[in-house]
Amino acid sequence: MAQAARSYYTYGSTAPRRAPEQQTRPNVRVLPGHNTDAQTLSSTFVAGTKLAFALIIFVALLAGARVWISTQTVQMLQTNETMQAQLDDAYAAGHELEINHSVLASTTRIQSEASRLGMSAPEETVRITVDLPAKEQASAAAVGADAATINTAVETGTSEVD
Repeated sequence: MAQAARSYYTYGSTAPRRAPEQQTRPNVRVLPGHNTDAQTLSSTFVAGTKLAFALIIFVALLAGARVWISTQTVQMLQTNETMQAQLDDAYAAGHELEINHSVLASTTRIQSEASRLGMSAPEETVRITVDLPAKEQASAAAVGADAATINTAVETGTSEVD
């Protein structure tokens, strides 16, 4: 059989052509007029459907607004809590600084530290009067100081300007 097929077709020859088959199409014609078989929706059903969709959208927006307000409330409460914690820390640091200042500024502590360092109170107080040149008197007068003299008193390690 293979031999018979080979002998029928030779190299370079073409196969016999078949006639194309025609496809049959259905005959479709459009006729003007109304289709009496089509089902139409009533206007009340369409209006009801539109109202239902509008209500669904309204409820969804209302629920979204409620969630957004709740989220903002929680965020504000967390911010307030953080600020309250920072305020409490600041108050605690302020109280600690007041206590340290009281301890460091006490006269008994200062006297004990001075005696530990070998310091003692002066036996006498010296007052020094200095005459300023004219140029420095003018600048001192501009700042509101007494331009004629600057009195400096040295008492127990502090200085005063009269």
